Amino acid sequence: MKTVPSRSGRPRRPHPAVQRRVRRSRSGWEGCRGRAGWARADGAHTSPLIARRARVRPECNCNQIGSVHDRCNETGFCECREGAAGPKCDDCLPTHYWRQGCYPNVCDDDQLLCQNGGTCVQNQRCACPRGYTGVRCEQPRCDPAAADGGLDCDRAPGAAPCPTTLLGCLLLLRLATCLDC
Repeated sequence: MKTVPSRSGRPRRPHPAVQRRVRRSRSGWEGCRGRAGWARADGAHTSPLIARRARVRPECNCNQIGSVHDRCNETGFCECREGAAGPKCDDCLPTHYWRQGCYPNVCDDDQLLCQNGGTCVQNQRCACPRGYTGVRCEQPRCDPAAADGGLDCDRAPGAAPCPTTLLGCLLLLRLATCLDC
């Protein structure tokens, strides 16, 4: 680092926040460049007198939905939320899908299979066959159109009681199940 003569003529070292000085002006030091990691309180890199040591995080344009912050972390990268990927956290991992953020796949053709003959629709939901409900078609469903009026549904292993009115359906079961039943 170069030394700079003081008013008394003795050499002095510049402030550690400054790489070089050209000359003093009314607005500060012209030609000063801030050293990486140093910033003035207002963000400028001019006067070494009010410089402070700061961790300056560069702008990375991180995706605001897929990342934890809109700026890079200390290592210079975007910090992605769970399931998000990519330099700007604007992609999803292969096990996730995008819908205003990354959500885990409900089903796929390999490991997350729909049960009881259900079919996977865009990795986001299972289309269940008649008689089954649940996220992966794992639960027997009450079928009021059955010959016995759906009375046997109540006795099926793991089945919920079959509501007979819309109000009962709304109170006892999820709306999606009620609409199917």
